[in-house]
Amino acid sequence: MELIHVDHVETKGGSIRSFVQLQQDSPLVDESVKTMIQQEESLGFDRPEPYQTFANKIARVKIELIDLLTNLKSQGKTIAGYGASVGVTTLLYYLELSELLSFLVDDNPIRHNLFSPGHHIPVLPSDTLYEKKPDYVLILAWRYAEPIMKKHPKYLKQGGHFIQFLPEVKVI
Repeated sequence: MELIHVDHVETKGGSIRSFVQLQQDSPLVDESVKTMIQQEESLGFDRPEPYQTFANKIARVKIELIDLLTNLKSQGKTIAGYGASVGVTTLLYYLELSELLSFLVDDNPIRHNLFSPGHHIPVLPSDTLYEKKPDYVLILAWRYAEPIMKKHPKYLKQGGHFIQFLPEVKVI
């Protein structure tokens, strides 16, 4: 296979859509491939250092987040997670959060009354925040933190707290 075209798309906060074909003697490679390679090289993505820096930052965030949530749980506080997408499932595993969250809430009705894959954390409607009143809500759908908090000012007024973890751990 060979790469013949690339596009930047806005999906998931910014993605790269790639087009490939079976390798040919005279491939029809679009100029976008050369441009993308030049951009990546200028950003250092052809070297390991940017990836190591990123991995170190995420590892620090993980440690800080687990320390915060473990401390809150030891004080008897309840913690829910906001978001139940495929990406959130990956975060639950990488950040090792399954034992720290009582339940998840999500705005998408198709996910309600189901369980997170593997960990079996209940997924409930976001209005459950007002019934169960968790002390803290970890915003797992991190790209949507602002709209989520704007949607739930009543939760904050009732004494609840949101936790953001990207780009840094912050309690609101």
